[in-house]
Order: sequence, then C-alpha cells, then structure tokens
Amino acid sequence: MASAPLIHVAGLDAEMDEEAFNEWFVGEHLPRVLARPGWLGARCFECLRGEPHLLTIYELDPRLSATRVSAAPFHYGIAERRGIRDYHARTYRQIHEAGEHLTQPAFINVVTVDIVADHADTFNRWYNEVHFPEILACPGWLGGRRYECVDGEPRFLAIYDLEDSTRPFTTPEYESAVGWDDQVENIRGYHGFRIYRLIHDSHAV
Repeated sequence: MASAPLIHVAGLDAEMDEEAFNEWFVGEHLPRVLARPGWLGARCFECLRGEPHLLTIYELDPRLSATRVSAAPFHYGIAERRGIRDYHARTYRQIHEAGEHLTQPAFINVVTVDIVADHADTFNRWYNEVHFPEILACPGWLGGRRYECVDGEPRFLAIYDLEDSTRPFTTPEYESAVGWDDQVENIRGYHGFRIYRLIHDSHAV
C-alpha cells in the first residue's frame, strides 16, 4: 500500500462516539504525529468486519529504522480520555513487492503471521515465489507488499491492494490459491486476515 520501505502500523478500537473520535484523530492527532521528523504521511482505514476497527499506516523515513520508532502517542491520559483500547503498533521494513499498486487504494487486505524461526527463509521463498504470484493472478487482487517487523511481533505482514471489498474473495481462482499449503505446520501464530476501507489520506490534504 505505502511506497515507503519503512512503515509504522497502528491498530486501535475506540469506545467514544465514532464521529467525534475520527474528528479528533484526523484533525489533531495525525498532524501532531506527522510533525515529527521522519514521519512522512499516513493513511487511515476502517475494518469492514473484525478488529482493530481503525488501522493507520504511517510512511517513515528509512533512516529511522536504526532505532525503535515510538508510536505515538497516547500519553498523559489521552488513551483514557478518548476511550482508546487494544492499541497495538509495530514498525516494519519492506522485504518484497509485486503486482500493480494504486496510489490511493480504497480497499486493502492485511495479513499478519509468525513463523518458526528456523523456517523463516523457506517461508519467505514460498510466499514470494509461489503464494504471491498465485494470489495476484486472481481477479481483483492488484498488488502486494510484504514486510518484516523490526520491533516485535507479529514478524511478517502482507498488505494487498484490492479492486473492491468482495470480488477478490469470491472467485474460483481465489478458492484454489488461498491457503498456507505445506507451510502450515511451521506457522507459530496467525494473527489476522482483515479487509479495510480507506477513510483518510494525509497525502491528499
């Protein structure tokens, strides 16, 4: 989704009024975060089904990768005042990309997974050389990028640009391509498969 080779991905749920929260998040919170050196832009997405409800993908200057990126943010009681819960944020560096990418994708698919450590190289070869080509050959799947976490878990993240929120998941081609094949026994944790809709793009402001 993002063009930067380093991204910070933050997910959260909020218990306060959604409209008021989004107004604060976009109008106050994002400008404050993006004023930091090296924070280049952000796109916010809402989950169509499941959690976290709000996902923000920040583009970072690659020179920040040498140090742990401090997420954001929610200090001095802000989380409590804004009703923020289940906040989770990690920084990822890009390790692979394929397909055609949209400048401003309206829908993305996000997949996170952990792998048995000594099987990571085999998993990456399979994902890049077998799984990506199979999935991106399916109707509605436009392009994808893979990332590796630099500051925790889950270790691997994939973000796909989608044509829309339904067609990519309803074709015979997808039914044949989806799945972990013989990699499943080495998966240590499958943390998520979510579809998100773009609700704000700081690059368009």
